[in-house]
Amino acid sequence: VLVHRETKLTIDSVTSDNVHGCQKAVELVLKMGYKRFYVAKSGLTVPNLAERHQAFRDHLRAKGVPDENVVIVEDFNVHPYEVAFEKIFETFTPDGPKSLIFSPSDVFARATTDFLRERGFHFGENVGVLGFEGMGYASMREPKVTTFNIHTEAIGAKAASVLASRLNGENLFPPGNHTVPC
Repeated sequence: VLVHRETKLTIDSVTSDNVHGCQKAVELVLKMGYKRFYVAKSGLTVPNLAERHQAFRDHLRAKGVPDENVVIVEDFNVHPYEVAFEKIFETFTPDGPKSLIFSPSDVFARATTDFLRERGFHFGENVGVLGFEGMGYASMREPKVTTFNIHTEAIGAKAASVLASRLNGENLFPPGNHTVPC
């Protein structure tokens, strides 16, 4: 049983429901009044990061957010983070529309929050950062990063349950992907 990885192989996998989590995230940030979005996109082949990026972008489109209000920050996890920050600040203005930086990874969300805090930005007024993992370091220092939680314990329990039922011969359906809500 694979954990946090979908596969085309004929084996079971257990992942978080990234698509539904991103749908909830988009609904929340639009309700909060965000108008401009910086969406981090992984430069590595990490399926969960790619799925979160695409799902967040798709849900923005579905809610009518025009493409010109979305800046894709390419390869945020390949280059030093300063390269991604430069991309953001090419078009970001503190007195412009309320802007959100979405990261499919809490690591980049934490680094972004620290970068903005060091430059005197006030979160919630003109800028916000949203991560997606619910990792502990997102809340280790102020300001805390808002993040969608992946329930790793539930994913582990589901994976153990699927594996145990396979080993006991109880699971007669074909292998597939099992998702756990965010």
